[in-house]
Amino acid sequence: MLGFAGRSPLLQPNPLTLPLIFCDAAFDPASRIRYRIGLFSPLFGVRSTLAPEWISSQQQAELFGALVAARVAVYRHWPSVCIMTDNASSFYTVVHFHARAALWAPRRILRQLWYLLLNSGLKLRVGWVPGTLMPADPPRGFTGSVSKSIH
Repeated sequence: MLGFAGRSPLLQPNPLTLPLIFCDAAFDPASRIRYRIGLFSPLFGVRSTLAPEWISSQQQAELFGALVAARVAVYRHWPSVCIMTDNASSFYTVVHFHARAALWAPRRILRQLWYLLLNSGLKLRVGWVPGTLMPADPPRGFTGSVSKSIH
């Protein structure tokens, strides 16, 4: 748990009263080595961004999507948010705030998420949604205008 035992910043109230952000990731065939993160919220619509080059797997990209969603919530000055993902690995990694020591990329993302939550005061709730119902699927081969890459 990154050395912060017993101090989980996760929120436990009803997720229906919180702003929702759905996040999903997919391999971007246009860039050939990067993943595209898709975000959807009823409050701001659809956003898409490229993951950094050090993201090397689908699970890392999904976890990075949760970090991007939390950054959007902080930018919009929301006091709390419910992030919905369809990847069980990223869901359990964020819920337990734990990744194996050998996995440097997920630990790096968790560290960034922890400090974001600690410094912003954002309360976070994470939920799981089946992949067939995910509204945030990034379009495959999308070449239109997107937001800037977040590192």
